[in-house]
Amino acid sequence: MKVEIIDYKSYGRALRIANDKIEAYVTLDVGPRIIGFNVIGGENMMFVDEKEIGTVDVSSRYGEGKEWRTFGGHRMWLSPEDRPMTYYPDCEPIEHEVVNENGKAVCTFIPPVQKVNNVQHKLVITMEDGSTKMTVDHYLTNKGSETIRRGIWGITVTDKEGIAVVRQPERNTNLLPNRQLVFWPYTKMNDDRLLFGEDYIAVQQDPDMNQVPAKIGYTNFEGKLYCFNHGQAMNIEFESDYEKGEYPDFNICCEIYTNRKILEIESLGHLHDVEPEGTITHREVWEVVPCEYKPTLNESEIDKAMKMILG
Repeated sequence: MKVEIIDYKSYGRALRIANDKIEAYVTLDVGPRIIGFNVIGGENMMFVDEKEIGTVDVSSRYGEGKEWRTFGGHRMWLSPEDRPMTYYPDCEPIEHEVVNENGKAVCTFIPPVQKVNNVQHKLVITMEDGSTKMTVDHYLTNKGSETIRRGIWGITVTDKEGIAVVRQPERNTNLLPNRQLVFWPYTKMNDDRLLFGEDYIAVQQDPDMNQVPAKIGYTNFEGKLYCFNHGQAMNIEFESDYEKGEYPDFNICCEIYTNRKILEIESLGHLHDVEPEGTITHREVWEVVPCEYKPTLNESEIDKAMKMILG
């Protein structure tokens, strides 16, 4: 295991966490964002927004001149989405702590308490030597004086030209429905970037399409999101338990969004009534492995790629 502070592009300091198979980069002067994730020697699977393409004016809530920046990579947000509340301008340095011993690194990242929102985020990344996986634990603590109803939302902004995949459910519920698919107002159901197949649902990022974005939500009982790009396959696993509580956005636990710049794969935690000083959590397990075969929006190609990484 190797954990070191480096300079990362225009973002300032970042913590590099690596073993002999995978590496991750986490920003320390903004965010935090998991701004890099890939196999050793591979190209970054994350989108990196050095040109400040994704900005939102949030001065009406957070003060004159305040802007939210996407930065790219993985971020922790609050659901349900609310502009400007959700779009907190997280541009301040991050406290961090590293425990690296016995072939296991546990790295904790704590940004300042969000002003006005009165919430405290925390991100804990765990990586073990020799593993193709890492665990990403999200924590939200209510630092205000009133109970809030919120959930944790893990948004992973991946690079252009990737394809995101989720499985169709296999369970037979006889006369009852066995899945739910949700659409946003700007999404066209006949969009060429979307595939609703017999075994898979997929979204293809297309940098040449200047049309409106597309976004779908899905019950995703398997609790897994897949992304193929840059000669690699990335998999995010998360809890998908509809008996434990309600999810946001018509009760769905995963979402996929794309525009001409990015492809987002997103997992959502349950909604909670978070009392003052109360804390909620949400875990994702990330994996990245080499995969030279990248499918198109074709079910047989997707099935071939899935079998290559899953066996």
